[in-house]
Amino acid sequence: MYIGPRRRRTNQPRRLLLWLIVLALFGLLGSGIYTQRPELMGRATPTPVVQRLTSDERVVLGNEALLKGDLDRALREYERAADTDPFNDIAYSAWARALAIRNRMDEALQKARRAVEINPHRAENKTVLGMVLTWDGQLDEAVGVCLEAIELDDQQAEAQAFLAEAYAHKGRPREAMAAALKAIELNDNLANAHSGLAYTYESRGYYSLATEEHQRAVELEPKFSYHYIALGRNLYVRGRFDDALEQFARAIQVDPRNPEGYDRSGLIYYSRGDYERALNFFEKAAQVDETYHAAYGHTGWSYYVQAEYAQAIPAFEKAIELGADSVEYYYELGLSYAFEGQCERGIPWLKRALEIDPASGPALQGLADCEEELSQLSPNETLTPTLSPAE
Repeated sequence: MYIGPRRRRTNQPRRLLLWLIVLALFGLLGSGIYTQRPELMGRATPTPVVQRLTSDERVVLGNEALLKGDLDRALREYERAADTDPFNDIAYSAWARALAIRNRMDEALQKARRAVEINPHRAENKTVLGMVLTWDGQLDEAVGVCLEAIELDDQQAEAQAFLAEAYAHKGRPREAMAAALKAIELNDNLANAHSGLAYTYESRGYYSLATEEHQRAVELEPKFSYHYIALGRNLYVRGRFDDALEQFARAIQVDPRNPEGYDRSGLIYYSRGDYERALNFFEKAAQVDETYHAAYGHTGWSYYVQAEYAQAIPAFEKAIELGADSVEYYYELGLSYAFEGQCERGIPWLKRALEIDPASGPALQGLADCEEELSQLSPNETLTPTLSPAE
């Protein structure tokens, strides 16, 4: 049978198939499949996972930092915890405590109140609010809040400790002693319990016993500057000025951003008449915390006693602007204006001082002299100071 010659097979279909495969591969690459799925290329690249901490985990990190004395990091973690969960009362309470330790009382009070607002049934929240109120000098409210905390939890040793401190500052030593001893009974290793007992001893004039309790608080919490400051103040009252300075220096070392350590050091040098060194410490206190009004008021004192009234004026005004409400600041500001020949600007401040203390001798004398001086001037005359600085 004749079949005919065998047809020669062509390579064209094979070539066409090869080109189709190449084009398909380019299409896949262009569509991003290989870039999105690198494991298809035999090289798997792990996708980085961003770990998002919960609010409670942030609080734990803040607590760890606080115990190590890293107050800056603790504040950051507590703030992040509150940002992550605005209804986490524990975060706000911890944040308030750290702010109070740093001496930022206005902010601390705001956060502490927020914690109680979120959860008024948590004893710890009211304890921290009681602490802030006590340290801010709002003693009547502090007593009430601490008692509320104790009612919620009668084992709350810190609430007893801050109650003792508030009672001591209010001049109620008997109640202070009862609360302080209860705090020690509940937790003898609680630094604030020993601080509360120390303040109670001080309210009774037992400064040596108070020194021992402040030292115990320092031993239990050596990373917190406020314990060194409390011990330094106690030693200052006892006339141990160099020892007090040493404690304030330790407070600065533990927390260089707490203005009170600098301010207290400045006050010792001020009491010694070393105004230049005192001013240096007051200025440092203002540098680390521009809202710390005591530093400006004490700067005003230092200039005033040196008869540098032009420099005293802005210092006193800044202290008052920041919330200082001191009769001494008011009348010394008024007298500073008077000594600078500006009685008309000094009189309102002298009157303000008399609103607080109607019996203030310097304010009364300054006002009388200023009014007499002004009454003797004709409209075209310029006032010249004739007063002498009030002691």
